[in-house]
Amino acid sequence: MWPKEYILLLRGLLEQNGAFILDALEAWPNCNESVDAQEVCSISLPPIYYILWQKPAEPFEDLYCQHISDFDDKSQVYIESVFSDLKQQLDSDEAITILLLQRLASYCDFQSQMSIESKLSIVNLAKQKRFFNVLNMLLESGLKLSTSDVMSLLKHSELHFLVLPFLETNLSDKQEVVALLTEQLLQGEDRFDFLVKLQGETLEPEILDKALLQQLRHDSSKQSICKRFLQQGAKGLIADENGKTSVMWAVQQGFIDVLEALCSAELLAQRDNEGNTVLHYAIKAKNELAIRFILNQNIDFTIKNNLGFTAYGFAVELGNIKIVDLLEIEFGIKELSEANKFKIINLVHSLHAFIGFLLPMQLFFFFDPQFKAKSELSFFLALASMLIMFFAMNLKRCSLYPDIKSTWSLSILRALSPISLLFQLLLLLVVVIAALT
Repeated sequence: MWPKEYILLLRGLLEQNGAFILDALEAWPNCNESVDAQEVCSISLPPIYYILWQKPAEPFEDLYCQHISDFDDKSQVYIESVFSDLKQQLDSDEAITILLLQRLASYCDFQSQMSIESKLSIVNLAKQKRFFNVLNMLLESGLKLSTSDVMSLLKHSELHFLVLPFLETNLSDKQEVVALLTEQLLQGEDRFDFLVKLQGETLEPEILDKALLQQLRHDSSKQSICKRFLQQGAKGLIADENGKTSVMWAVQQGFIDVLEALCSAELLAQRDNEGNTVLHYAIKAKNELAIRFILNQNIDFTIKNNLGFTAYGFAVELGNIKIVDLLEIEFGIKELSEANKFKIINLVHSLHAFIGFLLPMQLFFFFDPQFKAKSELSFFLALASMLIMFFAMNLKRCSLYPDIKSTWSLSILRALSPISLLFQLLLLLVVVIAALT
Protein backbone atom coordinates (compact mmCIF):
# COMPACT_ATOMS: atom_id res chain seq x y z
CA MET A 1 0.00 0.00 0.00
CA TRP A 2 1.33 3.40 -1.00
CA PRO A 3 0.43 6.03 1.65
CA LYS A 4 -0.70 9.47 0.49
CA GLU A 5 2.06 10.95 2.69
CA TYR A 6 4.62 9.75 0.14
CA ILE A 7 3.84 12.71 -2.13
CA LEU A 8 4.56 15.18 0.66
CA LEU A 9 7.76 13.30 1.62
CA LEU A 10 8.96 13.24 -1.98
CA ARG A 11 8.25 16.93 -2.41
CA GLY A 12 10.10 17.75 0.80
CA LEU A 13 13.15 15.70 -0.23
CA LEU A 14 13.32 17.29 -3.66
CA GLU A 15 12.84 20.84 -2.37
CA GLN A 16 14.93 20.09 0.74
CA ASN A 17 12.04 21.39 2.80
CA GLY A 18 12.46 20.04 6.33
CA ALA A 19 8.94 20.96 7.38
CA PHE A 20 7.39 18.88 4.60
CA ILE A 21 9.67 15.94 5.41
CA LEU A 22 8.91 16.00 9.13
CA ASP A 23 5.17 16.41 8.54
CA ALA A 24 5.18 13.42 6.17
CA LEU A 25 7.16 11.26 8.60
CA GLU A 26 4.93 12.22 11.50
CA ALA A 27 1.75 11.45 9.57
CA TRP A 28 3.17 8.22 8.08
CA PRO A 29 0.88 5.24 8.82
CA ASN A 30 1.99 2.50 11.16
CA CYS A 31 3.99 -0.24 9.50
CA ASN A 32 2.02 -3.48 9.69
CA GLU A 33 0.60 -6.41 7.78
CA SER A 34 -3.07 -7.39 7.68
CA VAL A 35 -4.92 -10.28 6.01
CA ASP A 36 -8.55 -9.89 4.92
CA ALA A 37 -11.24 -12.53 4.52
CA GLN A 38 -9.99 -13.41 1.03
CA GLU A 39 -6.52 -14.04 2.56
CA VAL A 40 -5.10 -11.03 0.75
CA CYS A 41 -2.18 -9.60 2.69
CA SER A 42 -1.90 -5.80 2.80
CA ILE A 43 1.45 -4.38 3.88
CA SER A 44 2.38 -0.86 4.97
CA LEU A 45 6.12 -0.26 4.97
CA PRO A 46 8.59 2.38 6.17
CA PRO A 47 9.48 5.26 3.81
CA ILE A 48 12.82 3.75 2.86
CA TYR A 49 11.09 0.96 0.89
CA TYR A 50 9.08 3.38 -1.21
CA ILE A 51 12.15 5.46 -1.98
CA LEU A 52 13.77 2.32 -3.40
CA TRP A 53 10.69 1.66 -5.53
CA GLN A 54 10.44 5.41 -6.39
CA LYS A 55 6.94 5.07 -7.83
CA PRO A 56 4.11 2.50 -7.80
CA ALA A 57 4.80 -0.41 -10.10
CA GLU A 58 2.47 -1.22 -12.96
CA PRO A 59 0.27 -4.31 -12.55
CA PHE A 60 2.40 -7.49 -12.68
CA GLU A 61 5.58 -5.40 -13.02
CA ASP A 62 6.70 -6.36 -9.51
CA LEU A 63 7.13 -10.11 -9.09
CA TYR A 64 6.66 -10.06 -5.31
CA CYS A 65 3.58 -7.92 -4.74
CA GLN A 66 0.86 -5.77 -6.27
CA HIS A 67 1.24 -1.99 -5.73
CA ILE A 68 -1.92 -0.16 -4.73
CA SER A 69 -2.17 3.62 -4.21
CA ASP A 70 -4.87 6.24 -3.74
CA PHE A 71 -2.95 8.92 -5.62
CA ASP A 72 -5.10 11.18 -7.77
CA ASP A 73 -4.19 11.97 -11.36
CA LYS A 74 -2.39 15.15 -10.36
CA SER A 75 -0.17 13.23 -7.93
CA GLN A 76 0.58 10.56 -10.53
CA VAL A 77 1.60 13.19 -13.08
CA TYR A 78 3.79 14.88 -10.45
CA ILE A 79 5.62 11.62 -9.63
CA GLU A 80 6.20 10.78 -13.28
CA SER A 81 7.49 14.25 -14.18
CA VAL A 82 9.73 14.47 -11.10
CA PHE A 83 11.49 11.18 -11.74
CA SER A 84 11.74 11.85 -15.46
CA ASP A 85 13.54 15.15 -14.76
CA LEU A 86 15.78 13.56 -12.13
CA LYS A 87 16.81 10.75 -14.46
CA GLN A 88 17.91 13.27 -17.08
CA GLN A 89 20.10 14.94 -14.46
CA LEU A 90 21.45 11.89 -12.61
CA ASP A 91 21.52 9.25 -15.41
CA SER A 92 20.27 6.31 -13.32
CA ASP A 93 17.47 5.26 -11.00
CA GLU A 94 20.01 4.18 -8.39
CA ALA A 95 21.60 7.63 -8.31
CA ILE A 96 18.15 9.13 -7.70
CA THR A 97 17.49 6.74 -4.80
CA ILE A 98 20.90 7.50 -3.26
CA LEU A 99 20.21 11.25 -3.45
CA LEU A 100 16.79 10.87 -1.78
CA LEU A 101 18.16 8.56 0.93
CA GLN A 102 21.04 10.93 1.70
CA ARG A 103 18.57 13.76 2.24
CA LEU A 104 16.19 11.58 4.25
CA ALA A 105 19.04 10.43 6.54
CA SER A 106 19.17 13.87 8.14
CA TYR A 107 15.58 13.56 9.42
CA CYS A 108 15.14 9.93 10.50
CA ASP A 109 16.95 6.84 11.71
CA PHE A 110 17.43 4.30 8.95
CA GLN A 111 18.20 1.50 11.39
CA SER A 112 14.80 1.72 13.06
CA GLN A 113 13.08 1.54 9.66
CA MET A 114 15.24 -1.37 8.47
CA SER A 115 14.67 -3.34 11.68
CA ILE A 116 10.93 -3.70 11.04
CA GLU A 117 10.10 -7.30 10.15
CA SER A 118 8.32 -7.81 6.87
CA LYS A 119 7.71 -10.48 4.26
CA LEU A 120 9.37 -8.10 1.82
CA SER A 121 13.12 -8.01 2.29
CA ILE A 122 14.84 -4.72 1.63
CA VAL A 123 17.90 -6.71 0.55
CA ASN A 124 15.92 -8.60 -2.10
CA LEU A 125 14.31 -5.36 -3.22
CA ALA A 126 17.69 -3.70 -3.74
CA LYS A 127 19.02 -6.84 -5.46
CA GLN A 128 15.97 -7.03 -7.71
CA LYS A 129 16.48 -3.45 -8.85
CA ARG A 130 20.29 -3.99 -8.96
CA PHE A 131 20.82 -1.07 -6.57
CA PHE A 132 24.09 -2.46 -5.22
CA ASN A 133 25.48 0.94 -4.16
CA VAL A 134 22.23 1.58 -2.30
CA LEU A 135 22.56 -1.80 -0.60
CA ASN A 136 26.13 -1.00 0.43
CA MET A 137 24.94 2.34 1.81
CA LEU A 138 22.22 0.63 3.86
CA LEU A 139 24.64 -2.00 5.15
CA GLU A 140 26.95 0.78 6.31
CA SER A 141 23.93 2.27 8.09
CA GLY A 142 23.40 -0.96 10.03
CA LEU A 143 21.04 -3.02 7.86
CA LYS A 144 20.80 -6.48 9.45
CA LEU A 145 21.17 -9.45 7.12
CA SER A 146 18.90 -12.41 7.76
CA THR A 147 20.10 -15.91 6.88
CA SER A 148 17.90 -15.94 3.77
CA ASP A 149 19.31 -12.54 2.76
CA VAL A 150 22.87 -13.85 2.98
CA MET A 151 22.10 -17.04 1.05
CA SER A 152 20.27 -15.04 -1.59
CA LEU A 153 23.21 -12.67 -2.09
CA LEU A 154 25.77 -15.48 -2.19
CA LYS A 155 24.01 -17.09 -5.15
CA HIS A 156 25.51 -14.28 -7.24
CA SER A 157 29.32 -14.25 -7.33
CA GLU A 158 29.39 -10.58 -8.30
CA LEU A 159 27.80 -9.71 -4.93
CA HIS A 160 30.35 -11.58 -2.78
CA PHE A 161 32.52 -8.50 -2.44
CA LEU A 162 29.49 -6.61 -1.16
CA VAL A 163 28.58 -9.10 1.57
CA LEU A 164 32.03 -10.04 2.87
CA PRO A 165 32.93 -6.81 4.76
CA PHE A 166 29.64 -6.86 6.72
CA LEU A 167 29.48 -10.52 7.78
CA GLU A 168 30.92 -9.94 11.24
CA THR A 169 28.76 -6.94 12.14
CA ASN A 170 25.45 -7.21 10.26
CA LEU A 171 24.32 -10.82 10.68
CA SER A 172 21.09 -11.56 12.52
CA ASP A 173 21.99 -15.20 13.21
CA LYS A 174 25.70 -15.92 12.91
CA GLN A 175 25.54 -19.56 14.00
CA GLU A 176 22.89 -20.46 11.45
CA VAL A 177 24.83 -18.75 8.65
CA VAL A 178 28.03 -20.54 9.67
CA ALA A 179 26.22 -23.90 9.62
CA LEU A 180 24.80 -23.26 6.15
CA LEU A 181 28.12 -21.97 4.78
CA THR A 182 29.89 -25.04 6.14
CA GLU A 183 27.32 -27.29 4.50
CA GLN A 184 27.76 -25.50 1.18
CA LEU A 185 31.54 -25.66 1.51
CA LEU A 186 31.32 -29.43 1.98
CA GLN A 187 29.23 -29.61 -1.18
CA GLY A 188 32.07 -28.05 -3.16
CA GLU A 189 30.92 -24.40 -3.27
CA ASP A 190 33.38 -21.56 -2.74
CA ARG A 191 32.48 -20.42 0.76
CA PHE A 192 36.00 -20.46 2.19
CA ASP A 193 36.52 -16.69 2.56
CA PHE A 194 33.17 -16.26 4.28
CA LEU A 195 33.86 -18.96 6.87
CA VAL A 196 37.33 -17.57 7.56
CA LYS A 197 35.74 -14.14 8.05
CA LEU A 198 33.26 -15.55 10.56
CA GLN A 199 35.45 -18.11 12.34
CA GLY A 200 38.91 -16.61 12.23
CA GLU A 201 42.04 -17.65 10.38
CA THR A 202 41.79 -21.41 10.91
CA LEU A 203 39.16 -24.03 10.22
CA GLU A 204 38.96 -27.58 11.53
CA PRO A 205 41.25 -29.89 9.47
CA GLU A 206 38.47 -32.43 8.95
CA ILE A 207 36.20 -29.76 7.47
CA LEU A 208 39.01 -28.63 5.18
CA ASP A 209 39.68 -32.19 4.04
CA LYS A 210 36.00 -32.79 3.32
CA ALA A 211 35.75 -29.47 1.49
CA LEU A 212 38.86 -30.28 -0.58
CA LEU A 213 37.45 -33.67 -1.56
CA GLN A 214 34.06 -32.22 -2.51
CA GLN A 215 35.66 -29.42 -4.50
CA LEU A 216 37.77 -31.93 -6.43
CA ARG A 217 34.71 -34.08 -7.14
CA HIS A 218 32.77 -31.11 -8.52
CA ASP A 219 32.40 -30.99 -12.32
CA SER A 220 33.48 -27.35 -12.34
CA SER A 221 36.15 -27.64 -9.64
CA LYS A 222 38.89 -25.00 -9.55
CA GLN A 223 42.51 -25.67 -8.69
CA SER A 224 42.86 -22.23 -7.10
CA ILE A 225 40.20 -23.06 -4.50
CA CYS A 226 41.81 -26.44 -3.79
CA LYS A 227 45.17 -24.74 -3.25
CA ARG A 228 43.59 -22.38 -0.73
CA PHE A 229 42.26 -25.36 1.22
CA LEU A 230 45.74 -26.87 1.20
CA GLN A 231 47.32 -23.61 2.33
CA GLN A 232 44.82 -23.43 5.19
CA GLY A 233 45.77 -26.92 6.39
CA ALA A 234 43.92 -29.59 4.38
CA LYS A 235 45.85 -32.88 4.27
CA GLY A 236 43.78 -34.87 1.78
CA LEU A 237 43.35 -37.78 4.21
CA ILE A 238 39.66 -38.43 3.51
CA ALA A 239 38.36 -40.74 0.77
CA ASP A 240 34.91 -40.86 -0.82
CA GLU A 241 32.44 -43.76 -0.67
CA ASN A 242 34.45 -45.59 -3.36
CA GLY A 243 37.74 -45.21 -1.51
CA LYS A 244 38.89 -42.56 -3.97
CA THR A 245 41.18 -40.06 -2.27
CA SER A 246 41.72 -36.38 -2.93
CA VAL A 247 45.03 -37.05 -4.69
CA MET A 248 43.28 -39.50 -7.05
CA TRP A 249 40.63 -36.90 -7.86
CA ALA A 250 43.36 -34.30 -8.37
CA VAL A 251 45.06 -36.53 -10.94
CA GLN A 252 41.75 -37.15 -12.69
CA GLN A 253 41.05 -33.40 -12.82
CA GLY A 254 44.59 -32.68 -14.05
CA PHE A 255 45.50 -30.53 -11.02
CA ILE A 256 49.28 -31.03 -10.92
CA ASP A 257 49.83 -28.39 -8.21
CA VAL A 258 47.44 -30.24 -5.90
CA LEU A 259 49.15 -33.54 -6.71
CA GLU A 260 52.54 -32.06 -5.84
CA ALA A 261 51.17 -30.74 -2.54
CA LEU A 262 49.76 -34.18 -1.63
CA CYS A 263 52.75 -36.27 -2.73
CA SER A 264 53.47 -38.03 0.56
CA ALA A 265 54.39 -41.71 0.32
CA GLU A 266 51.33 -42.62 2.39
CA LEU A 267 48.86 -40.88 0.06
CA LEU A 268 50.52 -42.10 -3.14
CA ALA A 269 50.38 -45.70 -1.90
CA GLN A 270 46.69 -45.65 -0.99
CA ARG A 271 44.26 -47.76 -2.99
CA ASP A 272 40.57 -47.35 -3.72
CA ASN A 273 37.91 -50.03 -3.30
CA GLU A 274 38.89 -51.52 -6.67
CA GLY A 275 42.56 -51.68 -5.72
CA ASN A 276 43.62 -48.82 -8.02
CA THR A 277 46.49 -46.56 -6.99
CA VAL A 278 47.00 -42.95 -7.96
CA LEU A 279 49.24 -44.20 -10.81
CA HIS A 280 46.34 -46.22 -12.21
CA TYR A 281 44.24 -43.02 -12.20
CA ALA A 282 47.00 -41.04 -13.90
CA ILE A 283 47.18 -43.67 -16.65
CA LYS A 284 43.41 -43.74 -17.04
CA ALA A 285 43.38 -39.94 -17.34
CA LYS A 286 46.26 -40.08 -19.88
CA ASN A 287 47.98 -37.45 -17.75
CA GLU A 288 51.64 -37.71 -18.76
CA LEU A 289 52.80 -34.97 -16.38
CA ALA A 290 51.17 -36.75 -13.45
CA ILE A 291 52.64 -40.12 -14.50
CA ARG A 292 56.16 -38.68 -14.66
CA PHE A 293 55.79 -36.93 -11.32
CA ILE A 294 54.40 -40.03 -9.55
CA LEU A 295 57.06 -42.37 -10.92
CA ASN A 296 59.79 -39.93 -9.92
CA GLN A 297 58.62 -40.34 -6.31
CA ASN A 298 59.97 -43.93 -6.35
CA ILE A 299 56.57 -45.48 -5.76
CA ASP A 300 55.88 -49.20 -6.20
CA PHE A 301 54.56 -49.43 -9.75
CA THR A 302 54.07 -53.21 -9.53
CA ILE A 303 50.98 -52.96 -7.30
CA LYS A 304 48.03 -54.75 -8.90
CA ASN A 305 44.40 -53.72 -8.69
CA ASN A 306 41.56 -56.15 -7.98
CA LEU A 307 41.50 -57.18 -11.64
CA GLY A 308 45.17 -58.12 -11.48
CA PHE A 309 46.48 -55.19 -13.54
CA THR A 310 49.61 -53.31 -12.61
CA ALA A 311 49.90 -49.74 -13.88
CA TYR A 312 51.72 -50.96 -17.00
CA GLY A 313 49.22 -53.76 -17.56
CA PHE A 314 46.37 -51.27 -17.09
CA ALA A 315 47.85 -49.04 -19.81
CA VAL A 316 48.12 -52.03 -22.14
CA GLU A 317 44.56 -53.09 -21.33
CA LEU A 318 43.26 -49.57 -22.12
CA GLY A 319 45.23 -49.50 -25.37
CA ASN A 320 47.10 -46.32 -24.45
CA ILE A 321 50.08 -46.87 -26.76
CA LYS A 322 51.54 -43.45 -26.02
CA ILE A 323 51.47 -44.12 -22.26
CA VAL A 324 52.94 -47.61 -22.76
CA ASP A 325 55.82 -46.10 -24.75
CA LEU A 326 56.38 -43.51 -22.01
CA LEU A 327 56.60 -46.22 -19.34
CA GLU A 328 58.95 -48.36 -21.42
CA ILE A 329 61.27 -45.71 -22.85
CA GLU A 330 61.53 -43.17 -20.02
CA PHE A 331 61.24 -45.50 -17.02
CA GLY A 332 62.18 -48.92 -18.38
CA ILE A 333 58.90 -50.44 -17.19
CA LYS A 334 57.74 -53.39 -19.25
CA GLU A 335 55.57 -56.35 -18.42
CA LEU A 336 54.12 -59.31 -20.27
CA SER A 337 50.48 -59.88 -20.97
CA GLU A 338 48.84 -62.97 -19.48
CA ALA A 339 49.14 -64.82 -22.79
CA ASN A 340 52.81 -63.91 -23.15
CA LYS A 341 53.49 -64.92 -19.56
CA PHE A 342 52.35 -68.46 -20.31
CA LYS A 343 54.29 -68.41 -23.56
CA ILE A 344 57.58 -67.65 -21.81
CA ILE A 345 56.85 -70.24 -19.09
CA ASN A 346 56.12 -72.78 -21.83
CA LEU A 347 59.32 -71.87 -23.69
CA VAL A 348 61.57 -72.22 -20.62
CA HIS A 349 60.18 -75.62 -19.68
CA SER A 350 60.20 -76.80 -23.28
CA LEU A 351 63.92 -76.02 -23.39
CA HIS A 352 64.47 -77.99 -20.18
CA ALA A 353 62.47 -80.89 -21.61
CA PHE A 354 64.54 -80.80 -24.81
CA ILE A 355 67.77 -81.00 -22.79
CA GLY A 356 66.36 -84.00 -20.99
CA PHE A 357 65.48 -85.61 -24.33
CA LEU A 358 69.03 -85.19 -25.68
CA LEU A 359 70.51 -87.65 -23.12
CA PRO A 360 68.60 -90.76 -24.25
CA MET A 361 69.25 -89.78 -27.87
CA GLN A 362 72.99 -89.53 -27.13
CA LEU A 363 72.95 -92.90 -25.31
CA PHE A 364 71.12 -94.51 -28.23
CA PHE A 365 73.77 -93.50 -30.75
CA PHE A 366 76.62 -94.02 -28.27
CA PHE A 367 75.80 -97.75 -27.88
CA ASP A 368 74.88 -98.29 -31.54
CA PRO A 369 77.80 -100.31 -33.05
CA GLN A 370 76.84 -99.20 -36.54
CA PHE A 371 77.15 -95.46 -35.72
CA LYS A 372 80.74 -94.25 -36.32
CA ALA A 373 80.60 -90.53 -35.39
CA LYS A 374 80.18 -91.07 -31.66
CA SER A 375 82.76 -88.48 -30.56
CA GLU A 376 81.45 -85.77 -32.90
CA LEU A 377 77.84 -86.41 -31.84
CA SER A 378 78.70 -86.40 -28.12
CA PHE A 379 80.56 -83.11 -28.48
CA PHE A 380 77.79 -81.50 -30.52
CA LEU A 381 74.96 -82.62 -28.20
CA ALA A 382 76.83 -81.60 -25.03
CA LEU A 383 77.57 -78.20 -26.51
CA ALA A 384 73.95 -77.77 -27.63
CA SER A 385 72.67 -78.75 -24.18
CA MET A 386 74.97 -76.22 -22.48
CA LEU A 387 73.86 -73.43 -24.81
CA ILE A 388 70.17 -74.31 -24.40
CA MET A 389 70.61 -74.50 -20.60
CA PHE A 390 72.29 -71.08 -20.56
CA PHE A 391 69.47 -69.60 -22.64
CA ALA A 392 66.73 -71.17 -20.45
CA MET A 393 68.37 -69.93 -17.24
CA ASN A 394 68.64 -66.38 -18.64
CA LEU A 395 64.96 -66.41 -19.54
CA LYS A 396 64.11 -67.60 -16.04
CA ARG A 397 66.18 -64.84 -14.43
CA CYS A 398 64.73 -62.11 -16.70
CA SER A 399 62.70 -59.44 -14.89
CA LEU A 400 59.80 -60.10 -17.26
CA TYR A 401 59.56 -63.74 -16.20
CA PRO A 402 56.28 -64.10 -14.27
CA ASP A 403 56.47 -64.72 -10.56
CA ILE A 404 54.12 -67.69 -10.61
CA LYS A 405 54.57 -70.76 -8.46
CA SER A 406 55.28 -73.79 -10.69
CA THR A 407 53.54 -77.16 -10.36
CA TRP A 408 55.54 -80.15 -9.01
CA SER A 409 55.73 -81.70 -12.48
CA LEU A 410 57.38 -78.59 -13.97
CA SER A 411 59.78 -78.44 -11.03
CA ILE A 412 60.81 -82.08 -11.68
CA LEU A 413 61.27 -81.24 -15.36
CA ARG A 414 63.62 -78.35 -14.51
CA ALA A 415 65.56 -80.65 -12.15
CA LEU A 416 66.04 -83.37 -14.82
CA SER A 417 67.66 -81.04 -17.36
CA PRO A 418 70.88 -80.38 -15.34
CA ILE A 419 71.11 -84.12 -14.61
CA SER A 420 70.81 -84.82 -18.31
CA LEU A 421 73.50 -82.24 -19.07
CA LEU A 422 75.80 -83.75 -16.44
CA PHE A 423 75.55 -87.26 -17.93
CA GLN A 424 76.11 -85.85 -21.42
CA LEU A 425 79.30 -84.19 -20.22
CA LEU A 426 80.42 -87.49 -18.60
CA LEU A 427 79.84 -89.36 -21.85
CA LEU A 428 81.78 -86.66 -23.69
CA LEU A 429 84.62 -87.14 -21.18
CA VAL A 430 84.60 -90.90 -21.82
CA VAL A 431 84.74 -90.31 -25.56
CA VAL A 432 87.66 -87.87 -25.18
CA ILE A 433 89.62 -90.31 -22.94
CA ALA A 434 88.98 -93.18 -25.37
CA ALA A 435 90.13 -91.06 -28.26
CA LEU A 436 93.35 -90.04 -26.46
CA THR A 437 94.24 -93.65 -25.50
